[in-house]
Amino acid sequence: MTHATPPRRLITAAFSTMLAVPLVAAATTPAATPPSAPSAASAITYYSDDPASWGTPSAWQAPVYPKPLLEQQVTGRVDVLVNVSPEGRVSDIVAIRSQPAQPAFEEAVREAVLNWTFTKALDESCKPTATQGRVQVRFEIADGKPKVDVGAAPAAKVPGRVFIQEANRSEVNRALVQNYPRDARRLGKMGEVLALLKVDARTGETKSVEIVEVFADNATYNPQPSMTPVGQNQRLRPRSSPASIQFATTAREELAALRFSPVAEVGQDTITVCREVAFRIRGVTRN
Repeated sequence: MTHATPPRRLITAAFSTMLAVPLVAAATTPAATPPSAPSAASAITYYSDDPASWGTPSAWQAPVYPKPLLEQQVTGRVDVLVNVSPEGRVSDIVAIRSQPAQPAFEEAVREAVLNWTFTKALDESCKPTATQGRVQVRFEIADGKPKVDVGAAPAAKVPGRVFIQEANRSEVNRALVQNYPRDARRLGKMGEVLALLKVDARTGETKSVEIVEVFADNATYNPQPSMTPVGQNQRLRPRSSPASIQFATTAREELAALRFSPVAEVGQDTITVCREVAFRIRGVTRN
């Protein structure tokens, strides 16, 4: 995606990916041994969002083109490798390198990337986990105007983490938007819900929905078995619970209607699927 600077502007949209040049970390570490592929009988976790998007920016502000380099018509690129926290924030910069070497470009990227938000990674229990992200930033000049392009390399495939297609995605999305908790909407509350679904591998029908984690009101809510927010054909009254419970209730009810493409995994009648729902005032996103 291309950003003209100045002015700077915040972008919260998907973007095309580009292959980033391998980076050299500040400290030399031994190469990790690639995990072995799971056996046919091993449990596989499926994800309704492509794991390849994990560790790619979801909201970012393009770096400012250093004024001295702009005046000199200097161009270049910066490759940066970052550690991403389970919350999707940059915990630290592992390596950063510019080509040709320009410390001013590196400093501009360093300052910007620390404030970016990245797509979270999920583990096999559908909880957020730390990951890494590779980003390439190109500083270019076209028709005398500065351009700053931001791209990211997709995450490497990990055995046991598979993307699965939802058969009725749009229908469930509409239901989630239509049933956005009334009181939460009135008060301007937003939140995110992570759910673990048990799905019939042969039919793709959802058999059960477990709410794993809810983030709302700047706090994380971890449901306990004794605090299950909703039962069969039951809804909590909007004003009887905090926003986190309202979001958990709505997500659990509507996700129960999800259907997936059947899979033929040997020895697995039931598969686990991780699903995220982000409740936003203007609708439901990233689901």
